[in-house]
Amino acid sequence: STVQGAANTLTFSVTPSQDMLAGDTVTVSGLVGTQTPDAGSLAVAGGAVFGNTGSWTQASGTLVLTVASGQTLSNAAPTVFSIVVVNKATQSSAVSPTLVGHGFNPVAAASLSPPVLGAA
Repeated sequence: STVQGAANTLTFSVTPSQDMLAGDTVTVSGLVGTQTPDAGSLAVAGGAVFGNTGSWTQASGTLVLTVASGQTLSNAAPTVFSIVVVNKATQSSAVSPTLVGHGFNPVAAASLSPPVLGAA
């Protein structure tokens, strides 16, 4: 959504270059300019591999997802998940977040496109 102050569903499709194991993390950063407050357990729709939650930090616009116990983020097919954030209450430019994987099989940082969170 590009509406100021509106809920905005952001959907991600992730296919790591190697399987990521329980305890490994995926970090999406640069999602700045939301009104969504810090949350240790932000709901992640379609994110069973992450226990359906992630840790959100508003100031840096960072979402950290941890592969849940007994789960694997597979490189065999895309994993699609969504979060809902609230757009800034004033006009703002879109941002281009980045994604990086950390753990036993790290994933290099990659820019995500298209830009998101622009509020007209």
